Parts: sequence; structure tokens; C-alpha cells
Amino acid sequence: MDTKLIITALSSATLAFFVGYNSRSVPSDISIEVRSPGKLTAEVDSQKKGSANYSGKRKALSRSGQRSVSRKARSPVSQVMADMHSLLGDSGMMSMDFAAFAEAYNLIKNLNEDELIEALTLVQQNPNTQAKMFPMMLLLGRYGEVQPRNAMTYYEENIKNRQMKMMSLNSIVSSWAKNDPQGAFEWYKQKEESDPSTTRQGGRATSLNANFQGLAKENLDDALTKLSEIKVDGWKGQMAASGITSSLRDKEDFLYFF
Repeated sequence: MDTKLIITALSSATLAFFVGYNSRSVPSDISIEVRSPGKLTAEVDSQKKGSANYSGKRKALSRSGQRSVSRKARSPVSQVMADMHSLLGDSGMMSMDFAAFAEAYNLIKNLNEDELIEALTLVQQNPNTQAKMFPMMLLLGRYGEVQPRNAMTYYEENIKNRQMKMMSLNSIVSSWAKNDPQGAFEWYKQKEESDPSTTRQGGRATSLNANFQGLAKENLDDALTKLSEIKVDGWKGQMAASGITSSLRDKEDFLYFF
């Protein structure tokens, strides 16, 4: 199998692996006590009397608590990227540690757009192309959740390496198609109409897999209709068809598709 195909498949699998890390349940056993003014005043007085013990309690901070305090003195984004580098290292595609990927994604899942751009800038400064592939993929995948069109603009203006372009594009579209497959499809159509030139086994063609998977999950008939709206012969047809079939679960759906 072509190396580029392996990379594309791995990037898609990695992104799917991280779905579900974006939200956490809120504890359901939280209770609220309504206190009378008199009781509240008495508790405040009691707290004042115990304030002398505060400095002693600070000395009992755990090692993790001390790291949290020292971390505040540094730029949050630069610290996040330092932590990510310590998790992923410089090995690139030669090391597939999904536990480390999960931890790395958790580091960036709450970054806003400005912070993501700052993080991407830091990653771009790394001269080691292999080392920055996975951080770039994770960051652009997250950017695709926050502002997919802006993520595409960043991708088009800043990602030049052919291998990294394929991984980055697939990451953005994978995130975009999960939340808004129609928008991702319209982006593809517009790009194909304005610039139909693509490599046979790269470029925008790879994004059709994730895009049509999202479309088929939302509405199989609509996905099949959209196959006729674009030219999906050869490699592009394989990518689109693979995306649709990967979303099917029942025998009846497969028969309907064929």
C-alpha cells in the first residue's frame, strides 16, 4: 500500500480515537445548603480564627499542586506545547502511542482560536518535519472543530510539505464533517470548481473519505445524491465510496448502497 495511504488512514483513525474527549460529565451529587444570616456570620468568625493555620496547610501541597502553581508563571500555550512535545517526542510516524495522543489532545481541547494559532506558530518553528506532523494534525483537527473555514485558510497559507498537507487537510475535514458535513461538502465543491487540479493520490481527494462519511451518517440518500454533484471517478470515487461504506452498519444499508 502507498505510504501516503497509510498516513491518511492513521490520521483518520487517530482523530476518531479522540472523539469523546471534548466533554466531561458534571458530578450529580453536588448539594447546596441555604444558610441563615446568623449561621453564616458564625461560620465567618470561625474561619477567621482558623486563618492562622493557612500557612501550615500550604506547606502540605502535593507535588502536582506545586507544579500547578509554577505553571501559572509561564505562558499557558508555550507550556501546553512543551507538555505535548514531552508526550509525543520527535519520532513522528515511527511511534504510534495512542495513550500519548489522547493525553496530547486533552492538553489542547480547550484552547480557543487565538491560542490555537499561537500553538500552531510554535509548532511551525520546529525544523524537524516528522516531529511536528502529529502536533500539527491534532491542532488543526481541533481548529476544525472551532472555526473550520479559518482552519482551512491557515492550512492553505501555511502548510507546504506535501505529506503534511494531506494529513492536515484530512484532520480538518474529519472534524468539520462530524459537526457540519454540508459545509465541508460545499467547501470541496467550491474548491473543485475554482481549482480542479489535484494530485491523483493526494490533495483534496483524500478529504472526500471523511466528508462522505459525515454526509452518510447524517443522511444516506443525500450522500448518494451528492455523488452525482461532483466528479468522483478513479481515486476520488474510491475515497467517496469508502467514506460512505464506513458509515454503514446494517446489511440493508449496504445492499441499498450497492
